[in-house]
Amino acid sequence: MKSNTNAIRAQVRKEILAFCSSVNYKKRPTPIKYPYTIFEIKELGTEDGKTKCNLEVNIVSKNLAEAMDIADSVQDLFDHYSYLDDHCAFETYRLQRNQVEEEDKSIERLRLLFELNYHKREV
Repeated sequence: MKSNTNAIRAQVRKEILAFCSSVNYKKRPTPIKYPYTIFEIKELGTEDGKTKCNLEVNIVSKNLAEAMDIADSVQDLFDHYSYLDDHCAFETYRLQRNQVEEEDKSIERLRLLFELNYHKREV
């Protein structure tokens, strides 16, 4: 049986792949090829039968316009997004978007933050 966490991670990765060919969970790709996306899901707690999480998505590129295009697509997709399969159901809602200043000034990074709520499904 697939865990809720793995099912959610797989679905988030699959969706972001439509906009960026390099999508990883928590780690930069090696070798680094721009643009790339890193995402992370952080559990905040459980309330009323649902688990509340933050979904953080970072888009990294050498070109700000390219990063913004990817961020726009990801933001549009995951704002009021819902998913349902045999193992879990989850929804996401946009919380925040900001540009992160990198030490290397040739790199542009945009950070998107979403609320993610999931419900375990009993089959």
